[in-house]
Amino acid sequence: MNAQMSGLTNDMFRLLQDIIHEMMGILYDESKTYLLENRILRRISDTGIESFDEYLEIIQNLDAYPQEKEAFIDLVTTHETSFFRNAPQLDVFVNGMLPQIFGEAERTGRDEVKIWSAGCSTGEEPYNIAMMMEMNSIVPENLKVRVIGTDVSMLSISNAKNGLFDSYSLRNTPGEYLHRFFSKVDEKKFIIANSVINSVEFRQLNLVDAEAMGEMRDMDIIVCRNVLIYFDSDVRDKVAKFLHRSLRDGGLLFIGHSESFSDLPEMFTLETRKGIPVYRKKSV
Repeated sequence: MNAQMSGLTNDMFRLLQDIIHEMMGILYDESKTYLLENRILRRISDTGIESFDEYLEIIQNLDAYPQEKEAFIDLVTTHETSFFRNAPQLDVFVNGMLPQIFGEAERTGRDEVKIWSAGCSTGEEPYNIAMMMEMNSIVPENLKVRVIGTDVSMLSISNAKNGLFDSYSLRNTPGEYLHRFFSKVDEKKFIIANSVINSVEFRQLNLVDAEAMGEMRDMDIIVCRNVLIYFDSDVRDKVAKFLHRSLRDGGLLFIGHSESFSDLPEMFTLETRKGIPVYRKKSV
């Protein structure tokens, strides 16, 4: 490795930190310098770029490099996810709250319920929801349920649409789900059933993009788990307002067990089901 590739300087890191925060709201603090440096080094190696300086010149003008923009977004976002992650929360969501939402929709004459998995990475969460609804036969025959998965990374969304997953992603999946919904492609890959693939819509979406978030309306439930932890408090509050606006009156929000919004009490009523926090939208 030449001298130019010896590592990120403090100035380089601060520049990248500002770019990432402005683009996606994600906060990279100084403790993640080594992580960011390693990810960029791998990208530089893959592309044949000569130095950090050359890469930074590209990053500062990403609109002129759309392919690299998508690669950079994928590079700096975290993709840690799996099926049946925090299974007790999923159980409360599917078997506890969804029947209430479906019943309310029927009583008010609505024929559609919308569920949004925000920050879904490679699709495990929205597919998980779709599988559990099918397995438990909880959707009324006269009701259409739209499950929408979004992520800021277009590469993650493309992978989600493929429906291919490795054994690590499936490590917590109960046997009855593996048997019913997955087929082995090779020693490392499994493909999810077409009935599940066809029941989920995927699209790219940046949670800090006010215009794009404004198009997400009339959601009955939003699941946004383990996403807010990557934002600072100002961005979390901004996203909270966007999510509140996206929900129907009385709609539900599920967030990660270690996450919080500073102004949730003003916008949501906290309900607890089997020890799991559920936030219901207030009308404001």
